[in-house]
Amino acid sequence: MKTSEELQKAYYASKMDFYLHPSNYAVEPFRIFGPVYYVGDKQVCVHLIDTGEGLIILDAGFPQCVHLLTESIYHLGFDPHDIKWVIITHGHYDHTGCAMEYKRLYGARVAMSRVDTEWIAGKEFMLPSTHPLVMLSAAPEIDHMIEDGEHIRLGNIDMECKLIPGHTPGAMAFFFNATEDGKTRYRVGEYGGAGIRSVRKDRLLKGGQPLSIRQDFLDSLEKMKSEHVDIQLGNHPYNNHTFEKRARQLAGEKDAFIDPEGWLAFLNETQEKLRKMYAEEEASEAEAQKG
Repeated sequence: MKTSEELQKAYYASKMDFYLHPSNYAVEPFRIFGPVYYVGDKQVCVHLIDTGEGLIILDAGFPQCVHLLTESIYHLGFDPHDIKWVIITHGHYDHTGCAMEYKRLYGARVAMSRVDTEWIAGKEFMLPSTHPLVMLSAAPEIDHMIEDGEHIRLGNIDMECKLIPGHTPGAMAFFFNATEDGKTRYRVGEYGGAGIRSVRKDRLLKGGQPLSIRQDFLDSLEKMKSEHVDIQLGNHPYNNHTFEKRARQLAGEKDAFIDPEGWLAFLNETQEKLRKMYAEEEASEAEAQKG
């Protein structure tokens, strides 16, 4: 089984074109439903929510993609100066990247969970010196630390925030109702951090993080099964099959993103991936002890 360092090196190599030429990964922005729009790129999801009294941005993408995000917002007919909140799902550089530029340029307030705000203040946030983006990535200045169970309200959006430790100690899930044509309403949800590599045992040990977060991850996924979600927003496009649904939408399926079964399927699939990784690690350790 490959070590975290080997996996990281392979990951950097696979993403090098994106790091160097982010415009190759631009996506034409589009409406998902009602006030919810996709303004991210092919690698990381970023969503815009028009509350009627200002804009909310969910996540802020990679730091080298600020021009892509800004272009997408203008392309949809919105003005970045109207952004009131940049809400970050969890404290990894590929989701905090443009936050400070939007704070400085447009006066947006930046919010993230209290847990991850305190976590990224330490060494955990810093990228390895070998990472291509190390000079662009820095912990954002957080204006508001979100507590578990808190609601962020702006205009006609009431966003419920729930702590889901696992991918990071302070990852959060967000839920709100979205209305279209004044009567059609669906519940929107985003699980803010589903990548499993962050809880590899060797990676946690090297970073001085408790191994208990591995069980926390499974527990968080289980807890979120009680939530009803009609429209799942992805943290990364693979979480909710963003571009497959967009292709269906372009083909004439207006309600392609309305998928009440998708949320539970995503949670179960992520749990299964975690359990498989844990089992493979145990088997590898047992084999090493035999040798």
